[in-house]
Amino acid sequence: MNGVLENLNLNSSEFQFQFQSHPNYSSALAFSDTLNFLGVKNDAYELEKEYWEELPEEFITIYKGNFALVHRNGSQAKIFTDKEELVSFDTLKENAKDFVLLFEKKNVEKTVKPNSLLYLVILFSTLAILLINTFLNWKVWSFLFQMLSLSGVYLFYEIFKEKFGSDSVVLQSFCGMGAKQQSSEDACKKIIQSKDFKLFDMKFSDFGFVYFIAISILPLLISKESIVFLGITSLSLFSVIYSVYYQISQKIFCKVCGLVIGILLAQFAIAYFSFREDFSILELLVTLFSFLIVLFLIHYISKTIEEKEKYRKENIKNLRFKRNYELFKRELLDKEKVIFKDPKAGFFFGNENAKIHITLISNPYCGYCKDAHHLIEKIIENHNESISLQIRFNITENEHEEYKNLISLFDATYKNNASDLLKLIRYWYEERKLEKLQKLYPHLQTSSENLKAYYEIGEENAEKQLNFTPIILINGYQFPDKYDRKDINYFIDDILEDEEIINEA
Repeated sequence: MNGVLENLNLNSSEFQFQFQSHPNYSSALAFSDTLNFLGVKNDAYELEKEYWEELPEEFITIYKGNFALVHRNGSQAKIFTDKEELVSFDTLKENAKDFVLLFEKKNVEKTVKPNSLLYLVILFSTLAILLINTFLNWKVWSFLFQMLSLSGVYLFYEIFKEKFGSDSVVLQSFCGMGAKQQSSEDACKKIIQSKDFKLFDMKFSDFGFVYFIAISILPLLISKESIVFLGITSLSLFSVIYSVYYQISQKIFCKVCGLVIGILLAQFAIAYFSFREDFSILELLVTLFSFLIVLFLIHYISKTIEEKEKYRKENIKNLRFKRNYELFKRELLDKEKVIFKDPKAGFFFGNENAKIHITLISNPYCGYCKDAHHLIEKIIENHNESISLQIRFNITENEHEEYKNLISLFDATYKNNASDLLKLIRYWYEERKLEKLQKLYPHLQTSSENLKAYYEIGEENAEKQLNFTPIILINGYQFPDKYDRKDINYFIDDILEDEEIINEA
């Protein structure tokens, strides 16, 4: 699936979270809904293979049990799943289901999160220090030893990610080479995720991570050719023996484990033939202290990630329940329907004949209303043909003069160009200064004397006890208090297809 997400410029972790929390995970419907939620408009079809010749050059299907993005070029097809594969179009049809998803590709530039950038800076800074230290006292065997250590760090970092559910493209590609790809991947995962060897709540792979990190930083602290390295690499041979024994006993072969074994043996050989400098008690203490510090850090990080992963999985289960449309609908229709004298009075946007009508009860001086306006504006922007919007402000004749002048400016802007009002409201919530808004449209004639229609709207809101803004109504039904307002995004497509709610318009 990673290949699909990369080609669609989607954040993998965000997609996986939304996908896994869908009530129908891991169905094609859940996949399609998640793409829609993240802004990739799509339509899913059950299409027999005889009609596939008419498909566009790009589409998504289910190929060998995985969601796959297909780039078709004549009689050939490039397939993106967790890896890239080039096959004939006939081979694609033979191994794919009749499911086809057509989409509108969105152009989004990938951004690096601040935390990710910080991690990269720390990583490359550490790597630079280690390499500079090696080059300052250049010796070929020390350099090779250090490169092997850093290779081990990288491998176990990828293993560490896999352990906590993050897909490692590197490991999948390496384990997936050869004819028996699936069995190779399963063998790697079985050993990586094995709990047969566990000490201090740490797995065998965790100790490998500790080993390579510690042995990578040791050349900064002790002599690069100290015989201490021979002692350490000699002890590492016990892990080689255990790994070989475990693979034989389980009757499986892990390619990654084989690569790690090769690194350990190569380091032992280098240390045995090249490292002969005498050691001191201080070097032993520094070595022991370094391993203990790294052990503590990896243990702490591992436990922290485990807790985070535990809460993430629990949250996904809760969201699957919360995002069940039937439950939402029951809560939505539970309250009495609100009927206004004129559902198009005041500020009205969208298609007048839309089957779904959203009413937003708001107040310009309500801090929480800012997010509600932004949320509803996005919905109207994406569904302007099928959804209409009415904005009703809670204003009475007794309000202060600035409030009246603000609504007067809203009124003049709306009558001049309705779409400008949404921009003006957004600007108001950012600045909260009437003078700045008035400068945007100096040519408009405003008067707080002609607000009778808006006073009537405010009074009607008060009569129906719609006082605590913001309030969202869907075809007259108040959005349930048990849900966050932004949850409306999860249900909007279902609402648009629900005949019972549509007929309530």
